[in-house]
Amino acid sequence: MRVSGRRSGRSPLASYDWLDKSVAQLHCFQGDDLEFLNAMVALASDLPAVGLASIWSCPDGDGEHVRLLACASREPTTQAPEAPALLLNLPEAKHLDLPFANAEKWNKLILSLRADTGRAFKTTDSQVLAVFAQHASLALGRLSAIDTARRRADALSLLNRLSVTIAATLDLESLFDTMYAEIRKVMQTDAFFVARYYPSQGEIDIAYLYEAGQRLEPIRYPLNEGPTSVAIRTGQPLLFNMDHRNIPGARTTGPQGRATQSLMIVPISLHGKVLGALSVQTYEANAYDAELLQLLFTIASQAAIALENANLYEQTLRQATTDQMTGLLNRQAFLSALDRSLEGAHLSGSPLAVVMFDSDSLKRINDTHGHPAGDQHIRSMADIIRSGVREEDKTCRFGGDEFMLLLPGADPARACEVAERILQKICSHALLVDGTEIRVTASAGVAVYPENARTRDTLLAAADRAIYRAKQDGKGCVRFSSP
Repeated sequence: MRVSGRRSGRSPLASYDWLDKSVAQLHCFQGDDLEFLNAMVALASDLPAVGLASIWSCPDGDGEHVRLLACASREPTTQAPEAPALLLNLPEAKHLDLPFANAEKWNKLILSLRADTGRAFKTTDSQVLAVFAQHASLALGRLSAIDTARRRADALSLLNRLSVTIAATLDLESLFDTMYAEIRKVMQTDAFFVARYYPSQGEIDIAYLYEAGQRLEPIRYPLNEGPTSVAIRTGQPLLFNMDHRNIPGARTTGPQGRATQSLMIVPISLHGKVLGALSVQTYEANAYDAELLQLLFTIASQAAIALENANLYEQTLRQATTDQMTGLLNRQAFLSALDRSLEGAHLSGSPLAVVMFDSDSLKRINDTHGHPAGDQHIRSMADIIRSGVREEDKTCRFGGDEFMLLLPGADPARACEVAERILQKICSHALLVDGTEIRVTASAGVAVYPENARTRDTLLAAADRAIYRAKQDGKGCVRFSSP
């Protein structure tokens, strides 16, 4: 509340002099809209006739849902009355309500001016204040236009920077980092996520998630009735200015006790194909509008290009490193992984095991039931081997009916244990061909770095010798290479 000294004298000339100075200050003001409102009521309270100046927002325009935005008085003991009393019940001679135009953010503004103690507004006062209010409205409109232009310039700059990043990288993590940093510059962003959509599995992967400045663990879940799923399913952007806990199907993550009050979710789509979703959220209520939603939608459209490029790159990479029949690593990819693992084992001093599996039954199946049945047998062995290892282990179709397993950190005992367990599953699994069950067997050879060998080629040769011994010993068994 602003306090100034009491003045005497209320000549019309003094009022017009005050108006000239005040109007000049209004139109020269630099700052945001709230600062402007505080400056405006301070100027209004300098008019000799005014005892109390205050500005109120009326969201519904009916005076019943109002909020005090700024207040100024020359008397330190003068308090702004509650809104309903101010707008509805005070005697007309004691206050003057002047509606403001061009106040889109506040819907409707009312400047309330109470006459100085024991006095009433004269006709000249009312005329001067009406002109003051008109100029204040124009000045507020100017600030609003400047703010809009600034936000649009910031948005264009953001889109330009993102387009450069998108064109320059296939690294989605770097792209999402840039998007998060840039979006925070132009809109309130207390929470942010990028989701990838996998239609073949019907799943959403929240791969990149931030809340309150903290990176959170990814979340993967089936397509459901929540807002992210709705945006992906319909391909339409969503805007909620409400507590996210009241949105049907919404998930709660991040810091407990705080709930976002405004959120936007837009689909990431390209050529009619939805690839994922992008969301920005904040703890502040009523923070977003249609203009910000459109900006986020445009950002998501740009991100779709990068996401599609990354998907194509990942697909190409998989094709270059994956055996097409089994989905396991191919020979060249396995050899590269083995080279890297050997280097790591050498530096850390930890063991490294390789296990070679070879079918004992493929030739018989091909000769008796045909090559499609043989392919079925190979895929079955691949599935069993893949299901019997850890995430950090590497599985490979080495060629024909030979498979390789790479076990970082495994000593001979553990490597033989894993090989035995997988071999038992292979041998106990009956292959069903044209309604006929076919019993199969396989053999396995184990070799360990550095006990059996210290180079890639000698380690593979040791595993090959071990599996040769398994074949000689009757097949369907595991043998460990001699040091």
